[in-house]
Amino acid sequence: MRILCLHGAGTNSEKIPPAETATNAIDNVLDIIAEEGPFDGVVGFSQGAAITASVLAHYSKRNPLQPQTNLFKFAMFICGSKPFTYDGMNRIDQRGKPVVQIPTAHVVGKKDQWYKESLGLFALCDGHSAKIYDHGQGHSLPVNSQTTGVVSQMFKNLSAKANFAC
Repeated sequence: MRILCLHGAGTNSEKIPPAETATNAIDNVLDIIAEEGPFDGVVGFSQGAAITASVLAHYSKRNPLQPQTNLFKFAMFICGSKPFTYDGMNRIDQRGKPVVQIPTAHVVGKKDQWYKESLGLFALCDGHSAKIYDHGQGHSLPVNSQTTGVVSQMFKNLSAKANFAC
């Protein structure tokens, strides 16, 4: 199984210059998918989750007849936030058809300053296949045994469901 992992600012071991705009970041991720894919799934933490959702939203807008599973079969969002519009000037906040149409798992923290944004991202995903877990902490993924066990099981269930559906 191949998983693309997208981190937030300051959480990467390599010093990589940040994209200048959301547009650049979206295009960079699409380039990585084209050059190094296919990927079965994606895990996004913080800004990485927002850019992942932005990539999926932009892909659907640009390719309305193509399923998002052409990019990823599933996504796990950890302490994420709502996706950006392609120009990067606003956050997507639409109602109706889900912005993210692949199975998703959301790990959120009630004490996270971006908690409402994480819930906003969850609301923009397919309600039939989106699952959520609140670890009760801040903007992090706690590594205690309970949280690790729950998140690990969520990932296993998510990947199994996505692979069964395809």
